[in-house]
Formats: sequence, C-alpha cells, structure tokens
Amino acid sequence: MNILKYVGCVFFMAVWGCAKENKELPTQLQLKVADKNGDLVSGARVYLYNTESDWVNGTNYAYSFYTDSKGEALLVNLDAKRYYIYVVYNCLQNKVVTNTDYTIAVSPNTTTLKNIQLYGAGGMSFRNNYTTVTIQYSVSKNNSLIASYNVAPLGQTPVFIFEDGFYDVSVKNLANGVVTNFIKTYLNCGGSIPFSFP
Repeated sequence: MNILKYVGCVFFMAVWGCAKENKELPTQLQLKVADKNGDLVSGARVYLYNTESDWVNGTNYAYSFYTDSKGEALLVNLDAKRYYIYVVYNCLQNKVVTNTDYTIAVSPNTTTLKNIQLYGAGGMSFRNNYTTVTIQYSVSKNNSLIASYNVAPLGQTPVFIFEDGFYDVSVKNLANGVVTNFIKTYLNCGGSIPFSFP
C-alpha cells in the first residue's frame, strides 16, 4: 500500500511540475526609441495599427502608449501579428517618406524587440495651378531623387512628411517637357512648405 502511495505521489508531482513548466510565456513587444544621433527619447507617443491604411490615415489604432525615462516601452499580452508603427515626439517621428521600416511582426509567447529611429520632420505639399496640363514635382536630397508626384490640373497633393534638411525641388510640365527648378529649400523640423506652380 505504501508503494502505491509513493508511486501516486511521484506521478502527481511529475504531472504538476511538467504542467507548471509548460505554462505559456506572455506575448510582449519591447521598443527602444532613439533620435538620429542615437539619443534615447523618453515620453515619445507610440501607436500600433492593425492595417497600413489605418497607419497612413492615423485612425483606429490598436494600442497607444509612451516610452519611459529610458526611451523604452514594454507592451504585454498583445495579439501576435504584424503591426504598423507610428512614433512621435514633438517634431520628431518615424513616419517620413524615406523610412520603410515601419512594421513589426510580434511573435507569440515571447518578447519581440524593436528599435525605432525618429527623424526631425516637416511637411511638403504640391499644387498645380494649370487648368489643362499635368505637372510632375521631383524632390531630391544630396543629388538623389527621393520622391516624385504627378499632379493633375488644378490638383493638390496631401502633405507628405520628409526628414528635415535641404532639398532640391523641380517641376516638369508633362505636356512640353520643360523643367523648372525651385531654389534649394530648407525644411525645418515641424515646418511646412507648400509648393505651387506656376
């Protein structure tokens, strides 16, 4: 009888111990947010979106939180899936035209790590005052083309967010091929430049 009790106790402890060891770890996301100089940014607002459309429009975020005094944030028990990330602090943000690193795939039952770089950012918009001709705006930095936008007659683009700095902007008349260059332009952090032609 004692042997049965002993075997029963050993069996119970083995099952209980294994069950305890197999407990799932929480699904977590740990972010570190820094500026382009590598300085960690505390108090940055972080938004996670389920879809790229919501991310682009800044609507229907799934989670929102702030970085701590070390420029870090830990989100626990979130859904394991791909998220689109928008981080902002004053005029710094990660959502600039040249940044393509704006998603994170959160893995289940583990801590997913992600470093986010913020850029000084400002906006540019582009208007076409012709009534019958489409024009193309081109934006370059350090002699490298960053973006181009075709604007229909009497059309206006939304505001596009660029990293602060000097830019060369030109406009091409798509009817006759004539290119007009604007003077070199400096975009301030938090600034906005509306371009209009002619």
